Formats: sequence, structure tokens, C-alpha cells
Amino acid sequence: KELNISEKELLAREKGLFRLSIVMCLVAVFMLGYAGYHVYYASIKAVVISLVVMLIALVLAFRYHFWYFQIKRRKLGCSFKEWYRQGLLGEKR
Repeated sequence: KELNISEKELLAREKGLFRLSIVMCLVAVFMLGYAGYHVYYASIKAVVISLVVMLIALVLAFRYHFWYFQIKRRKLGCSFKEWYRQGLLGEKR
């Protein structure tokens, strides 16, 4: 209410952030496979770069999913522990 965001906008942002987190996870899986391809052909520099890009994708996936979690719970300032337990493990409040 303080940020003057309607319920409809919140739902749209929630869906968008969830999709972005899934896309970033898929990019990370692709980059892991690509790094494996380069391991097979013994290109160490390409492996390192692929793994760095994979880690960046995972960080973005975490960020987008954390924002999604906060919107879903309607609570700003959730802790990492709350996100881990309720968002990933599925524990009830």
C-alpha cells in the first residue's frame, strides 16, 4: 500500500520474476553442459569462462526468486533463512 502498487501489478511482477528465475536456472544448466563440452575438448580457459557465466546466472536466479518470494509473502525484508526454509524447502510459517 505504501508503494502505491495495485494487486494486479503485484501479480504480474510475481509471475514475471518467477519466470525469470526459471530462465536463469535453465541458462545455468546450459552453461554447465557447455563447460562439460569444453572439458572434453581440453579448453581450460573456456571452461573457466563458462563456469563464471553459470555462477552469474545462478546469482541472478537467486535474486529474482528472492524478490518473487517477498512479493508472494507480501513482506519486504525477508531473511535468507526464511527464503530457504519457506521458499525452497516448503515449510509452513
